[in-house]
Amino acid sequence: MDVLAVTRLSDDEKELELLLLRQQLRIVERKQKRGPQIPRWQKVPLAMLAVRLKKRARNGRAAVEASVSKGAGRHHSGLLP
Repeated sequence: MDVLAVTRLSDDEKELELLLLRQQLRIVERKQKRGPQIPRWQKVPLAMLAVRLKKRARNGRAAVEASVSKGAGRHHSGLLP
C-alpha cells in the first residue's frame, strides 16, 4: 500500500485521488463480465480498512448528532419569552 504517499497529500488531493480511483473502478467493472477474483491476501487489508471506515463514519455521525442536539437548545432558547 502507498500509505506513506497518502499521508503526504493534502485533503483536496486525497479527495481528487479518491474520485479518480472510483471512476477507474467503475470503468473496470463495466468491462468485466463477472466479478473480480480477489486473492485472500488482498481481501484481508480491504476488510480491515472497511471496518475502520465504518467506525469513523459512525463516530463522526455521533459527534455531529451530539453537536446539533447541544446547539439546538442554545439557539432556540433566546426565541422563547
